[in-house]
Amino acid sequence: MLSVGDTRSLKITLKVGGMSETVTVVSDTSLVQTQSLSVGSVTSQETIVNLPLNGRNATQLLVLQGGAVEGGTTAGNRGFPGQVAISVAGGTSNSTQYLVDGGYNNDPQLNAGNVLPFPDALQEFRTESGVRDARYGMSTGATVNAVTKSGSNAFHGNAFDFMRDHRFNSIAFFDKKENGGTGKDDGLERHQFGGTIGGPIMHDRLFFFAGIQGTINNAAPVARNLFVPTAEMLKGDFRRVMAAACRGGTNRTLGAPFVDNQIDPALFNPVTLKVVKTMVPLPDPALDPDGCGRYPVAQPANSKDQQYVSRVDYQVTPKARVFGRDFFAYSQTTRNLEQ
Repeated sequence: MLSVGDTRSLKITLKVGGMSETVTVVSDTSLVQTQSLSVGSVTSQETIVNLPLNGRNATQLLVLQGGAVEGGTTAGNRGFPGQVAISVAGGTSNSTQYLVDGGYNNDPQLNAGNVLPFPDALQEFRTESGVRDARYGMSTGATVNAVTKSGSNAFHGNAFDFMRDHRFNSIAFFDKKENGGTGKDDGLERHQFGGTIGGPIMHDRLFFFAGIQGTINNAAPVARNLFVPTAEMLKGDFRRVMAAACRGGTNRTLGAPFVDNQIDPALFNPVTLKVVKTMVPLPDPALDPDGCGRYPVAQPANSKDQQYVSRVDYQVTPKARVFGRDFFAYSQTTRNLEQ
């Protein structure tokens, strides 16, 4: 028994114990894939959300895969605005097959990929190239298989808003007054906003997910010149419009059999004349002081995009699940006046 302030000594003898050694080898992945000849990798949801994307277009992440090269934005007005063509493993930019939740997602006219759901609505996607399964036999390039998010037993959601505004930017160098410009900026006002929510309808059985993204892009109108036939041209007199003042400083001459840049109006195509009548009445002649038929216009540069994603999952058994998903993308862009 020890009292306060007591000091005692205790002798302890230690013996040398035995020594053992254990070696554990763990192999999670096989060195050789024996089930498929395709080559591919998965882009996770964390990568999709955390990496910076111009316009939040997840298709751009395909270039992170081996052998993938961006082929540029598809031209024309038949594809969705901002549609990107990707070439994988040497294939053409329109030979890549796109799937969303197993459903075909290629543009039927350009054969490029349709727009993918916005990043917050995507769970992951896998890119495969090489010798693929027969189920991917519709394209010679690669296959991109994207999966949308599902709900779970807990409620989860988010909201986001990305903004760009001309008031935070400087005026472009050649737009400054001292460099011959107007002294005005581009007037850009861009907002990209939305959110997602998902959760249970019936615990362990029925789940839902929904998301929305909107993009509003406004900018100062683009100044350009449009040309319409003048009264002189409709009478067959092309002398003024073929002069140097209207032809970039060089006089031009109509070829044979026309003489002195004049044409007999009877030779005009009647269908063309009917099209010309749709341009009447012509703009104020005061806007065309040189008589070239050149009229300055200010073309708006505004656009609106919207995406809606909704999904319902039903867990039939612990190993079987069925789902229904709806994806809607809408875009409205100011029409090019020259078209």
